[in-house]
Amino acid sequence: MKGKIGLAIGLMALICIVYGGAVSEFVVDSMTFPFASDYISISSNVDFESYGLRGTGTAEDPYLIEGLNLSDHTGNGIVIRNTDAHLVIRDCTIQNLNGRYRYVSTQGIFAEEAENIWIEDCKVPSIIFEGVKNGYIENCTTDEGIYVTNNPRSGSYLIRGCKAGGMSILDAANCLIEDCHVKDGEFGVMNSVNAIFRNVTLQNCTFFPSGLSGVSFEEIDLIESDTLILGLNPDDFQIHLKNSTVDGRKVFYYEDRDDLELKDLEAGYIWLFNCTEARLDGVEASAIFVARSTGARIENSMIREGGQGIVLSLSKDCIISNNSIPNSSEGITVGRFDRFSDNNTLLYNLVRALGPSNDGSEVAGIRMYTENNSIAGNIITDSEIGILIAGAYNTVVGNTIANNEVGIRVEENYNRINGNNFFYNANSGVQEKNKYASESPSFVNNTWDGNFWASYSSSSSDATDENGDGIADRPYQTEIWLPSAPVDNKAMIEPIQQRLDIE
Repeated sequence: MKGKIGLAIGLMALICIVYGGAVSEFVVDSMTFPFASDYISISSNVDFESYGLRGTGTAEDPYLIEGLNLSDHTGNGIVIRNTDAHLVIRDCTIQNLNGRYRYVSTQGIFAEEAENIWIEDCKVPSIIFEGVKNGYIENCTTDEGIYVTNNPRSGSYLIRGCKAGGMSILDAANCLIEDCHVKDGEFGVMNSVNAIFRNVTLQNCTFFPSGLSGVSFEEIDLIESDTLILGLNPDDFQIHLKNSTVDGRKVFYYEDRDDLELKDLEAGYIWLFNCTEARLDGVEASAIFVARSTGARIENSMIREGGQGIVLSLSKDCIISNNSIPNSSEGITVGRFDRFSDNNTLLYNLVRALGPSNDGSEVAGIRMYTENNSIAGNIITDSEIGILIAGAYNTVVGNTIANNEVGIRVEENYNRINGNNFFYNANSGVQEKNKYASESPSFVNNTWDGNFWASYSSSSSDATDENGDGIADRPYQTEIWLPSAPVDNKAMIEPIQQRLDIE
């Protein structure tokens, strides 16, 4: 049945074309705007017969969608819901499902609450399995990605030999992912059990492992990629990448090794888990992860350009000193999510020219989220934020912070920022709450005294010093137009040369 509805408004003719009672397109002034639709939509076993597919739906004789070549359709390609018959989708090519639109959301192959689906040798924008029991994806290519979530624990799935623009495995179980290449996207593995990831290459990706049980990673090759641990559980940091590499260099993983000593080691990643009093001296790596390793020391070491910095989690009483971190995606991060890593010392490190963040957060040379830590004698330059303090009772003393968008940003109270040199940061010092915090602290118990300030608008060296004691006669306010702008009551007339005691 085909009906036409005509409506004239002024000189403009508006025409809608209806198929089976559903509007398929909209025409205005001789321009056609199609509505999005599913090219193949199967919502029960009966629909397989309606489409006239070959096969009977058994394991021996599955229904078959084969050789589909779909281009310039507006809407989803193949949608399968609420079926348990066996289905094979083979040798299909689907592309440009947005039609003329930029902002319509479409999927190449989408399966939901279905069973027994096998996809092989297909090239599609994306493949999504939601709540699929017994799903298999082999030798497929997707521009956007492959996403599997909420598959039933009684089922299983396989992803093998695929190339994808991203891959996410969420709330899944009993799976094998092998011989895959993921490029220019995210590789998320979260809240999943009984899974094997083997021979997977991640190129220009961010790897998110979290909430895993009985999951193994073997022969994982990271190329220009980062790893971001998002979890709050200590076990979330227990990520053993077996026989794996980062930019062609081996990943070294150590667990339960008290008094471990590593000297002059070259590595992709160095990963310490529950290694009390471990010591790293003169190592070179793309990233160093330290978790549940109280008393660890990292000294005289280097993070390669393009690396990910030093990440300290669930660890107290650690010392990170005399390390160089040039041109990394992160600098030194302490306790991003755990809020447990207290009483650590960051001393005489060089951090400069950080790249873009891997998690969308602001980039900082040093990020401190916990309490009672010391940051002393470091040089931090050319970053979005030089030092970010998100915890309380921290001491920041004797550092040189230069050419950053923000020199030091403080998001909590009771911190001491004294005796530092600030050179030509866009904003030298900022006090404001974290964007996710419900309430702002008062900041009245932070102290910013005894620093040297050089900025494009004013410098403490321009202030008067009538008694010649080297301290400006009037308080120096960093950014008068900002709320809660820090005030230095003892600003220094000249830069501070000596290394100060951190006590």
